[in-house]
Amino acid sequence: MTCRRPSIRTRAVSGMLLALFLTSPAVSSSESADELMGRVPPDASLVLELEGLGPRLEALVDSGLGEGLAASRLVRDWLASDEGATLRRAKRDVEVALGAPLVEIADRLLGRAAVLSLHLPEGEAPEQARGLLQTVVADRDLLSRFIGAANAAERASGALLAVEEREHGGVSYSIRDFGDGRPDEAYAMLDDGTFVWTNARRLMTEVIDRVGLETREELLDDPALARVRSAMPGGAMARAFVAPRLIARLAASDPNSPKLDDLPAPVAEYLGAIDALGAALEWRDGPVLHVIEALDPDRLPDPVRSWASRSGDAGPILGLIPPSALLAAAGHVDLPALHDLIVASVPEEDRGGVEALTGVARGLLLGKDPRSEILPAIGPGVVGWVDTPADSRPIGESPAVLVASVGDPAAAEALDNALRTALAFLSLDDDGGRRFRLSVEGRDGARVTALISEAGEGAGRVRFAFAVARGLIVVGTDADAVASVLSDRGAGESRTRPAALVARDRLFPDASTFAYLDLDAVRLLADSRRAELVELLEDESDGEDLSRVLDLLGLFRGVYATSSLAEDGSMAHRRLGLIVAEPGGQ
Repeated sequence: MTCRRPSIRTRAVSGMLLALFLTSPAVSSSESADELMGRVPPDASLVLELEGLGPRLEALVDSGLGEGLAASRLVRDWLASDEGATLRRAKRDVEVALGAPLVEIADRLLGRAAVLSLHLPEGEAPEQARGLLQTVVADRDLLSRFIGAANAAERASGALLAVEEREHGGVSYSIRDFGDGRPDEAYAMLDDGTFVWTNARRLMTEVIDRVGLETREELLDDPALARVRSAMPGGAMARAFVAPRLIARLAASDPNSPKLDDLPAPVAEYLGAIDALGAALEWRDGPVLHVIEALDPDRLPDPVRSWASRSGDAGPILGLIPPSALLAAAGHVDLPALHDLIVASVPEEDRGGVEALTGVARGLLLGKDPRSEILPAIGPGVVGWVDTPADSRPIGESPAVLVASVGDPAAAEALDNALRTALAFLSLDDDGGRRFRLSVEGRDGARVTALISEAGEGAGRVRFAFAVARGLIVVGTDADAVASVLSDRGAGESRTRPAALVARDRLFPDASTFAYLDLDAVRLLADSRRAELVELLEDESDGEDLSRVLDLLGLFRGVYATSSLAEDGSMAHRRLGLIVAEPGGQ
């Protein structure tokens, strides 16, 4: 039999039906999710666990954010495209076939929880991976119409040849037989209201066998996966778990993917120390993606363990961040450990060059050893920011500043000498018509040294500036910005609190390292300097593309990323979040 290729519209309808299962469970119930997780065969390589997304999806559609997204030019333009028209027709066809709005269909079909797992048997190629979906259904009549519509769409395309009834352990299930080369699919409605779908018959029979067992081997019996799950936020809408072996196997199957042996030694060691990996999605003033790694500290590179155990943070110097910062970041660093990681990443045959550079650095640092005498005195807290440019400065010259504490006066003196000597050498370079001059000025009792262009494009522009004073080392791209840090020290509590610190206090106070982009400030700057920004971005649409992007950015106040490593090196936790513009989020 020759099968017709499914039409775009048929594929869209089938995809829309499947997407209902994969994206939007309805009523939250941890007990239901736990039971579904317990039925997942323990050989799963990837698991996606969904809870309570139905009500949240409906709330999002009705919220200010949902209305703003629907009204934004970017979304409206996409919906007016051919792809958008296909999606709208598919949505309409699904709603007509099932007799309910799409959001209501998701809520009634997917019930309290859903779990989707991916299984890749040992020795099999990635394309042999098989999926298993389990979900608790609240409306069986709607499910019957759903299955009928899906089967009808596949039959109309010529892909589905037959649906046969089978039995295992006294439980009936259906087999969908395809003629287009894809594996058969099995689905069943169990007595407890659980709907099960898979494209591997053995997974269907395993789930049936595992239902009701008081004692069974479970995926979360793995201590590393259990640690990852326990570290996830309790109100997460979605959780995913990845076995490191899956990533390794996928990489091994791709000839273009880098292999562990090809990576720098510290990177390979860190990846080899990951026992389990997970991700979670929650809503806190906007969507937040958590990525969590369960680590084996004994297999971590020594510098990473040292970094994790070093006490202290950037708290004492966070107040130096100005309220006008567009982008702000703070970090917990261990520069000796970073030095060791960099050296360990250099191939053995190139280590001689590292030793030569160390010798030069020792000379510039007044004979002090960089690794043992200078780097331990810096930090552990570091802050940096990109500030809003003055009206007289181009956007491309927004001042950037980096600040760290220096606890040893002798180390501070050595750093000052090394940087000033290096800039002096650079000021002698006139290669290619470039000429620089060295400027040293006293500012509020501190010495600010700057390298300034004297010829060519950007003449008169500060290329680099620094100051070492008052227990700080400050470097930046603007001498005035560097000087203002030293004059403002101690005044942080008396001025307006930067948006980055307001967000940190509310959303991620425990993060030792974070970055925050103030989208409110970015949008205000872009609105006031639109013509300049269009020219800088080489926007060929004469500002139309920029307007679409700014329109979308207006829905959010900020975006942030954080990273934390447990002191014992057993867990890493990273976050990426958006803060919606409407108060309270969803």
